[in-house]
Amino acid sequence: MSYDVRIAPEVVRVSRMADCLEVLRSDKVRDATPEREHTLRGGTLVTLDGAAHQRRRRLANRLVRREAHRRYRDDTLAPTVARRLAEARRTADADGIVRADLVSFGREVFLELAAVLGGIDLAGDDDRATLASLLETIHSGGNLAWLADDDTEGVREAVARGLAAHQTFRHRFYEPSLAARRELIQRSESGAISEDELPMSYLMLVALHADPAWEDEDLAVRDLERFLLGGAHTNVHPLGFVVDELEAWFVAHPEDEPLRVDAGFLDGAVNEVLRLHTATPVLLRRAAVAMALSSGLEIVAGQTIAVDAGAASRDETVYGSDASVFDPRRQVPTGAYRYGLAFSSGPHMCMGLPIVLGAQGIDGTQVHLLRALYESGLRRDPSHVARRMPANRDRYDSYPVLLDPARRMSPGTPVIA
Repeated sequence: MSYDVRIAPEVVRVSRMADCLEVLRSDKVRDATPEREHTLRGGTLVTLDGAAHQRRRRLANRLVRREAHRRYRDDTLAPTVARRLAEARRTADADGIVRADLVSFGREVFLELAAVLGGIDLAGDDDRATLASLLETIHSGGNLAWLADDDTEGVREAVARGLAAHQTFRHRFYEPSLAARRELIQRSESGAISEDELPMSYLMLVALHADPAWEDEDLAVRDLERFLLGGAHTNVHPLGFVVDELEAWFVAHPEDEPLRVDAGFLDGAVNEVLRLHTATPVLLRRAAVAMALSSGLEIVAGQTIAVDAGAASRDETVYGSDASVFDPRRQVPTGAYRYGLAFSSGPHMCMGLPIVLGAQGIDGTQVHLLRALYESGLRRDPSHVARRMPANRDRYDSYPVLLDPARRMSPGTPVIA
């Protein structure tokens, strides 16, 4: 597909990968979150710049270091996926086939995982459903690009709903979970448990007063909401597209079908989907001072810059003449991102990248879940139509699938180079 990116005339657009990277990595640019989104996003890690951003980012990076990542995979990711698949199999119809929605299944899994990393305690399915609903409303109230600039009533209503959900989240989930972590800290300080036994999470960092800015508790709540949204929502985005692209690929390349359960092959497929179906096709920045890019493009101080991540991720000078075509075996130049600008770049590069894609031999969430699903016979449900989001976003709202024992495959094929 081609991106229909509408950018105001006064905004400078950059779409070549080299220009985009130069802007995103420059210390002369700042976040350009629209003012109307500040109520629920202002001051959070995703909108900070400079020293304040560096301090909070260093704290959050503790959650994705190698050992933390390994514990997350072994203690949370693997058992959660296994349990959710076992629950799904118990819903099989008389023919033994499970009929499910991949988007809903992914949201449930990734919400549970995000809650662990965030430090939110969930008692059961009711809590999970409530948290998912609240986060969806908070997301809509803080990400308003889907509303027209002149729709002031729509903006006001979306923000009001988001604020109400924000307060409910604070009282139902944030406050009791924070109290539980403060109690653990007290037990550690008394010697009842060791410091190493404190379960590290975003909320544990808040409880430890790791960033003085979190003395503003409403900011701490909003920061945690953004963290949960990043883990629970963004992770779901690639799933349907991977199934779409691979089903077409296997028709053209039937010899590759056994690689549905190959971690290396799936990793290539996930990277290609992230590159071709960019969840956030435009990244907004503002020039703090006048600047000139290496390409000669001049940008005046205060000007908003639209980094066209969707176009840059298909830049033929980087990804070849077939840059708009899905190829899970694609080789990219040294130093280029296989996933395009799906995770941005520079100071605001998504810190969840190693969790999503894996690192240093540790499976990422995408490959782990997709491999488990393909081992369970995952295929698209031909009797139901997948539904796209109504807004101008490259995203599925529903993706019906089957888990079919007749198509179940076992791991064991060699990992491709």
